[in-house]
Amino acid sequence: MQTKTLAASLLLLSAAPLALANDSHNDTALEEVVITATRISQNPLKSLNDVSIITRADIEKSNAQFLPELLQQSIGLETVSNGGVGSVGSLFTRGTNTNQTIILIDGVRLVSATTGTASYNHIPLNQIERIEVVRGASSSVYGADAIGGVVQIFTRKAENQPFGGDIGVKIGTEGQRGIDANLSGNTHGVSYQLSAGTERTDGGISATNTDYPFGHHPDEDGYQNQNVSGRLAYEWAEGQELSMRALRYKGEAQYDGGGSDPITWAPIARDDENYITHLTQFSIASKNRINEQLESNLQFSTSRDEGKSVTQGSTDYFIKSKDTRAQWTLSGQHKHIQWQTGAEWLKQNIDSDTDYVVDSRKNWAFFGAMNADYNRFLIESSLRQDRDSQYGHHTTGRLALGYQLTDALVGRISYGTAFRVPTFNELYYPYGGGNPLLKPEKSRSWEAGLKYHQSDFSVDWTVFQTQLEEMINGWPAQNINEATLVGTSLAASKQWQHFKLYSNVTYQDPRDDSNDKLLIQRARVFGNIGIDYQPHEKWSINTHLHVHGRSFADAANTTSLGGYGLLGMSVAYKPNQQWQLRLSGSNLLDKQYTTVRGYHTQGRSVVASGRYQF
Repeated sequence: MQTKTLAASLLLLSAAPLALANDSHNDTALEEVVITATRISQNPLKSLNDVSIITRADIEKSNAQFLPELLQQSIGLETVSNGGVGSVGSLFTRGTNTNQTIILIDGVRLVSATTGTASYNHIPLNQIERIEVVRGASSSVYGADAIGGVVQIFTRKAENQPFGGDIGVKIGTEGQRGIDANLSGNTHGVSYQLSAGTERTDGGISATNTDYPFGHHPDEDGYQNQNVSGRLAYEWAEGQELSMRALRYKGEAQYDGGGSDPITWAPIARDDENYITHLTQFSIASKNRINEQLESNLQFSTSRDEGKSVTQGSTDYFIKSKDTRAQWTLSGQHKHIQWQTGAEWLKQNIDSDTDYVVDSRKNWAFFGAMNADYNRFLIESSLRQDRDSQYGHHTTGRLALGYQLTDALVGRISYGTAFRVPTFNELYYPYGGGNPLLKPEKSRSWEAGLKYHQSDFSVDWTVFQTQLEEMINGWPAQNINEATLVGTSLAASKQWQHFKLYSNVTYQDPRDDSNDKLLIQRARVFGNIGIDYQPHEKWSINTHLHVHGRSFADAANTTSLGGYGLLGMSVAYKPNQQWQLRLSGSNLLDKQYTTVRGYHTQGRSVVASGRYQF
């Protein structure tokens, strides 16, 4: 599909909800709030960030079976995978690299210090309550690596009753099956929530194809996942709460077709291998209301990302990354101003079968943020200073101005800076290729936009530009490039009787300035369109189309990865308040495509599921 044709089609699709809009509704927007953008609770209409929210209801209506499928339906996000379900994947926000977007789970960062990326593909959808996606420079709030933005995942919350829960089962094509359960309650100041599940698929596709350079092994590669998470909180007085949260996810993905010797890098042929990932997090927090205007939050957390490659029961290599943080914030409000200040301490450690020259580092940070809303004028500002034990001081900031033209329409403009510190692999990879002389990446970002939110109709339009300096590229890694990422995005939704029509499109030009070529694996245009239809209170139908334009597999833009469209659908039947039955399908047209040269992607998938609530 040609890029211009695709862009025109998506623009028309995104404009479809606009054609259904009318001026007969004066209700203001969304009752929900967004937290991630500035760490301060805001009405999404008045947030001066480019932000979107995926609710639990959205997840349940979606045909997505795994988190990468769900995220690619959000505006500005691209996902690519090295194989089928559970394989290593990347997440590009507005064309930035995958290690330039921060992933949070309930405020705790998920990251591997060796790669700088997060194994988000192992997070099960049944444990997610909502997702907030913030696009644009966010280092002034969250520190290093938030050049492209932040994705925060909130796990399931406790029910407002002494005891409740649900249990779900599913079975599908390619041997997919799973079971999960959630229990929660709230009584006498104690709230609790526990979720657990397991699922697996026997594959259906080979992880690699004939373009794989180390020898393709044509077989079916499967995936299995076990997961558990929980939260316990005690409100010992009004506005005074102690809480504890823990999670553990295990993902085991088969991959095949060979590899390379870890010492000489010479190609070697291999049969099936399993890559096993363990993600664990633990946090304890104290939230204390000091008075009507002030609130203190203190949190201590640890996060681990452990991976190992296993062949016929023998471990080939392993890598462990540990992130330990302590964070304190003080939040307040006075008339038209909300503010927050705080401090953070971080230590990262790594361990592997082969020692790194340096295996730990620390960071101290101080930050502050302010939101103002006065006489329709909106202001957001944030400032943060990080002191890295390897790279010294880094000061980042953001300033955004907005004006509420009507009760439902806001215009905004902003400027922000961000940075990313090199990963341990980029600096000290023990098998060769590391460069300890690397400098941090730095960015400057501008954006402007309009938001129009009503109860049954919304439009979000944004234009953006990010200038990236000291871009790390190549192997051995070098600070050799600069990049310019410009683009525009449009999202719209319209509720009309029993129908809801929603769509989004992103048109971007993420370009390496050194050779004037597009960054690899990123399309110039991509988007989504969907229809929710509820003809009866017991029935609901969702149809969704994801379209992605052509990208390139190499920096010289000589090897093309073709564009594709993925059609999905789900039908749900709820005979009563306790039961829900669902039939979902992804890639129903069985489109054959690839997002990374040498790797297959999942074909047609159909899953039947049932859930009982008690």
